[in-house]
Amino acid sequence: MDIYISLLTNPLSLQDYVNVRLEAIRAEYQKMPAFHHEEEKHNLEMLKKKGKEIFHRLHLSKAKMAHRREILRGMYEELNEMCHKPDVELLQVKTRHVVSGF
Repeated sequence: MDIYISLLTNPLSLQDYVNVRLEAIRAEYQKMPAFHHEEEKHNLEMLKKKGKEIFHRLHLSKAKMAHRREILRGMYEELNEMCHKPDVELLQVKTRHVVSGF
C-alpha cells in the first residue's frame, strides 16, 4: 500500500513504475515464440494508454486539491479574523442575521 501512496504523490516515480513494468513485460515476451509479438504490441500499447489516463486523472486531482486548499485557507482566515473580534461585535452580526431571516 505504501508504494501506491508514494507513486501518487510523486508523478516521476509513477512514470518510472510504468516504464519498469513496460520493460518487464517486454522481457517476458522476448522469451516467447515469435507469434506472440502482436499480443505483446497490443498489451504494451494498452499499458501506455492506461499510464497516460492515470497521469491525466492525477493532474486533475492535484488541481482540484489545490483549489480546495485555497477555499479552505480563505475560510480559515475568515474564521480566524472573526474569533479575534470583540464579543459585542460578534453578537451584532448574529443579531442582524436573525432579524433578516437567515
